[in-house]
Amino acid sequence: MSFRDNLLKARGQIAFISALAVSTAVIIHLENLDTEGRIQARLTGAAPAAVPETVRSRAEDALRRAREAHAAAPGADETRAALLVAASAAVQAGALPQADGLALAHAAAGDGRAATPALAAAMAQAAMTFPALRERLAP
Repeated sequence: MSFRDNLLKARGQIAFISALAVSTAVIIHLENLDTEGRIQARLTGAAPAAVPETVRSRAEDALRRAREAHAAAPGADETRAALLVAASAAVQAGALPQADGLALAHAAAGDGRAATPALAAAMAQAAMTFPALRERLAP
């Protein structure tokens, strides 16, 4: 028997080993894509890459105004709602770091109770932007 005859007899095993090598290479490539990090970035409200500057400046302005209003009346539901929404928008626009936005949201959330529909909506928005607050802001 020649080498060629033996290769023909072993073609099934050769095909299996080749498929195994290709599938292993594909798995390694998919692991290197870091899809888990991308998913976590989306869930934690990381800023999208292409936020227009006008949107970012509006978010910064809204955050500044909400901070001023909350400083003047920290217990009012309206100012708490404004600060929660403004912090969420600023983080999503990339105008505020996630940690700073979370600190503002903690301050505005209070005990997590919402007396008005606007505050309830703001708390829902903050819970979506800041996963660490989800348990606290759950209805």
